[in-house]
Amino acid sequence: FGDVTVMARWQGLSRPGSVTGLEAGLVLPTGAFRKTFDAGPESGEEVDRGLQPGTGTVQAVIGAYRLGSLAPELGYFVQATGQTALNDRAGYKPGSFVQVAGALNYTHWRGFTPQLQLSFRATGRDSGPASDRPNSGGEQVNLAPGFSAKLGSGATLFGHLELPLYTRVNGYQLVPKVKASLGVLMHV
Repeated sequence: FGDVTVMARWQGLSRPGSVTGLEAGLVLPTGAFRKTFDAGPESGEEVDRGLQPGTGTVQAVIGAYRLGSLAPELGYFVQATGQTALNDRAGYKPGSFVQVAGALNYTHWRGFTPQLQLSFRATGRDSGPASDRPNSGGEQVNLAPGFSAKLGSGATLFGHLELPLYTRVNGYQLVPKVKASLGVLMHV
C-alpha cells in the first residue's frame, strides 16, 4: 500500500457541450518508506527511496482538464498536472513532475467507449542525502489504448495499456516495457 492521494475538482468553467475543470490535492505520506531487501546479496539493506511504496513526504498536486466533442461520436480529453513535494523526510525529497495528456474516444457504442491517449511526463531529480540523485528523473512519452464500460448506474470499469514511445532517464533506473491499469470508478 503506497501513498494516498486526496483530490478536489471544480468544474465551474464548464459550458454546454464541454467540461472544463481545475483540480488540486495532496499526496499523503501513508506508504512505507523504510522497506529492506528480503533476500539476495543486499538482504537487510534498505531499498532505494525512489523505489519504496511511499515517499514519506506531503506533496501538492494541481492541474486543469477539459472534455468535449470534436464530432457527434468523437470526444476528446486534455489534461495538465503538476506535483511537487512540500517537505523532505529522513533525508529524501522526491523530484517534482509535470504531465500533459490528450485523448480521443469513440462514443458510438452505448455503455462502452474505446479510447486512445498520448501523454508526456517530465520528472525532476530526487534530492537529499538519502536520494539516489544521479539515477532519478527523466522524460517519457507513452501511447495508451484503453476503454471504459458502464457496469450500471453507479459504476464504470476502465482499463488501459501504456506503451512507451520514448523514454530518457538519468543514470540507471527500472523502466517498464508496458504498464497495465484496470479499475472501477464508483459514482456517489
